[in-house]
Amino acid sequence: LNECRNLAVRTHMTPDGKWSFFPLFFRVADRRVLVVGGGEVAARKVRLLSRSQARIEVVSREINEELHALSEAQAIRHLGTEFEASQLDGCALVIAATDDAEFNRRVAAEADARGIPVNAVDDPQASSFVTPSIVDRWPVVVAIGTEGQAPVLGRRLREKLETLLPAAYGRLARFMGERRERVQQALAQAQRRGLWERFLDSPG
Repeated sequence: LNECRNLAVRTHMTPDGKWSFFPLFFRVADRRVLVVGGGEVAARKVRLLSRSQARIEVVSREINEELHALSEAQAIRHLGTEFEASQLDGCALVIAATDDAEFNRRVAAEADARGIPVNAVDDPQASSFVTPSIVDRWPVVVAIGTEGQAPVLGRRLREKLETLLPAAYGRLARFMGERRERVQQALAQAQRRGLWERFLDSPG
């Protein structure tokens, strides 16, 4: 274990530290998102996507009980067919989440050819985006990425951050958001920043 840690300290995937993936938050609310697959991996991705208000469609001949319940509740749309490339048309985002890595790559290639952001699970080389580990204190959302190289490390960092960021931070952000427009109208930019900094630094 110590040898692994020492190697990790010495190893750099790129000498200049440049990213392969650009970190961003991508709006998918009320847009079509296609998940290809019907098992536990697909269900896990659907759980994550359901927090984004996307219009989620799942394509798979068979789906597990969780996805079936979501379909019955009309929380997702189930396309009970084999995957066809035409199903990608009009999608904002695609996730290939089957247990067949080669098939996931084919889905990813079809999406990429159409310019649609795509994630092939556990295959960053075939993906144009990867899903991070997330600390959700809505509207405060912290995303932790390792470019697909060390997902277990990402989850461990998420666990540590969850203990440092209580739910109160979400309530605080909502409080500030509700008053943001009023403060913008009342104060110049430099004054607004000073006001919020004093507010955050004040005791209690």
